[in-house]
Amino acid sequence: MLRWSSGASLRQPRRLAPGQQDHLLLAVSTEGRQGPLSVGVRLHGRSGWRRVQDVLQVQMQVVSPLVLRPGHVSLPRLRPGQKRRVQVELWGMAEVVRNVQARVEHEALRVVHLRWHRPAATEPVPEPLHGAKEVRRGELLLEIDADAADPETTTRVVLRGAAKVRLPQIPVYLRVVRPWRAYPPRVYVSKDRLPLHRVVLVRFEHPQGTEAISVSSPPEVHARVVPLDETTWRVELHVEQALSKPAVVKLGGRTAGAQVIPLELVPET
Repeated sequence: MLRWSSGASLRQPRRLAPGQQDHLLLAVSTEGRQGPLSVGVRLHGRSGWRRVQDVLQVQMQVVSPLVLRPGHVSLPRLRPGQKRRVQVELWGMAEVVRNVQARVEHEALRVVHLRWHRPAATEPVPEPLHGAKEVRRGELLLEIDADAADPETTTRVVLRGAAKVRLPQIPVYLRVVRPWRAYPPRVYVSKDRLPLHRVVLVRFEHPQGTEAISVSSPPEVHARVVPLDETTWRVELHVEQALSKPAVVKLGGRTAGAQVIPLELVPET
């Protein structure tokens, strides 16, 4: 945005007497920008019969409020029952990172801690922060629980602070490699479409026993398992009444140490 300090619009001709001065106010938005930024302004007019023109070039360095290392978290080979801890390094301007908090958006993630400290003089500051008056280095420790994740989970960690600056988010991708897959992996239950009957196919990587299958389901759900062959089960789900909260049907073998297969039913709002 450009305007004259006298209040006149930039597009309105500004008449100046000999020796008179006016100041041009330039407001630049740096939102969504990072690194070098150059803004050019061309001024032209007349002084008597002579044309006058000049070019004003404004160059600046837009310092990033926060730099993440790595910029995203990807764990594509988690195993059931596994818990992993991942550390993300954060660098930011001291006035921006003050009181910054991290919030997760999925139950498979947990923030263990977020700590900030003044970096040593020998630590190299990331290039996007070159020019910042004072920086801080942070350590964000996340814990990932594979059992709380879907076969494929895409979520994020949200960073928020007291300063009115938009902070980057940390994308998180998780993939749990299970020795079985359910099609569909989740069943949605609408109170407007009851009673509900759904069929889920469970397929295994390795042959399973078809004689001893245990089924555990909440009172609102009736479940029946029909083995189709040694690697495929057909699960018939029948819901008579609306669900007030997510329900889980657990399938498994009757032998000790047999794996438990949870099938989730989610009420639609």
